[in-house]
Amino acid sequence: MAITSGTEPQPVLIALPDADRKQVHIVLRHPLPEMRAGKGLLLDVQLRNDSSQAISSDYPQRVFLAYHWVNEDGSYDTYAGRRTALPAALAPGGQCNIEMRVTPPARAGEYELQVGLLQEGISWFETGDPQHLQKTPVTVLPLEAGKLRALKKLPRYAEDRTVQVDTPRQFSVSS
Repeated sequence: MAITSGTEPQPVLIALPDADRKQVHIVLRHPLPEMRAGKGLLLDVQLRNDSSQAISSDYPQRVFLAYHWVNEDGSYDTYAGRRTALPAALAPGGQCNIEMRVTPPARAGEYELQVGLLQEGISWFETGDPQHLQKTPVTVLPLEAGKLRALKKLPRYAEDRTVQVDTPRQFSVSS
């Protein structure tokens, strides 16, 4: 009978060299002029690999598309948005189109959407090279009147309290 520690060895990530990172390019095929607050949609992104090696969302590389939402004052509303996996390994010289799900901020306003690549557990490709981000201004419109937004996870409160939702970002609790 074998005795084990109960933990499996974790796969090792292999960082892509900076020279190869700089040779992977993103193009937003149809930039978004506006979106509705809290309502996600698919963004058409083209990825081209001019590097010397294949890139993949599988181990050992774990490369994904992701995004940031930047407020008008330059601060981040969302620093690391939802990840989108590459559909398959992208060979050197290859390109592919990817539908990337993007969820806008909950509040209406003017934002900049920044789409980039990250190597999970290593770093964003933009680190040391901000030109690696694709940026586009987006107007986020208010949530439509009369429409309720589904909550992914309800806040935890004592059972004898009532939660009243005033706006998508504000709520009050009464006992």
